[in-house]
Amino acid sequence: MDQEEGSAPDDGFPGDQAVEPLSSLSRRVAETSVTKRFARIQASEDSANEYKYVDHPTHPLSNYLAPSNYNRTYRDALIQYILHPEINPEQRVISYDDDWVLLKDAYPKSKVHFLLMSRNPQYYRPHPFIALRDEKFLESAKRKAKEAVVTAAAELRRMLCEHSALEKERMEAMMADELPDELPPGRDWTKEFKVGVHTFPSMSHLHIHIISKDNMGEYMKTGHHYKVFNTSFLAQLDEFPLSENDPRWEAQTMNYSPEMVCWRCKKKKLTRNNWTAFNSHLAAEYKEWRKE
Repeated sequence: MDQEEGSAPDDGFPGDQAVEPLSSLSRRVAETSVTKRFARIQASEDSANEYKYVDHPTHPLSNYLAPSNYNRTYRDALIQYILHPEINPEQRVISYDDDWVLLKDAYPKSKVHFLLMSRNPQYYRPHPFIALRDEKFLESAKRKAKEAVVTAAAELRRMLCEHSALEKERMEAMMADELPDELPPGRDWTKEFKVGVHTFPSMSHLHIHIISKDNMGEYMKTGHHYKVFNTSFLAQLDEFPLSENDPRWEAQTMNYSPEMVCWRCKKKKLTRNNWTAFNSHLAAEYKEWRKE
């Protein structure tokens, strides 16, 4: 999700100040990568307008915490769904409970692109790498993400089943005059998804991407968009907890290979100046992929 406008709810979660101290690792990263750029952060839950200025590291693993309320910037747009999903602006919320919210990405990069967000400020305010070091939270995230993938897969099946050879027998059974006791399984669409968090999130509050592999969303418009969802820049949820030796802990830039290849054929190359041709190739591969 890249940009969105919204209104600010006034109330935060109880216990918003009870955020656990960041690890020595994250502090070391913050100390070694501070720039002279300043960032405004919320200083106190007692006053929604009380802010302080702090050195802001180039890497997001810092002592910066996302605000608990909407700060009228696109980076904070997700907080309205975290605090008040029942309002459901733009009808994007798919489901929610006391701990999690699942919604459609406003700027989808694939045919199905959902965001899974924690509602606990202890976890939605720090960088996701920090939050996902908590064993209980990671277990909960993986369990909820698995459920979200099932929901996303049902949507992908609805969109593409008529094109898929593996769905033919199932569809014929569903169209028969008498339904069989058990439908053929058809294609396992849950295998067509990636689940992960970005090393440099574009939004302030923790969100886990549930995204289909096709890269054919309405807002997949640049080579940069392709790279951030098809390299280690998207840290897969199954990779967590990350080893402390993982280079993404101390990444200073979006350090991925400048030469990329097609996710499906592994041959067609994405270079600096060929996005239009590469995107046409992705469209052709998509048509073949949906036929499987």
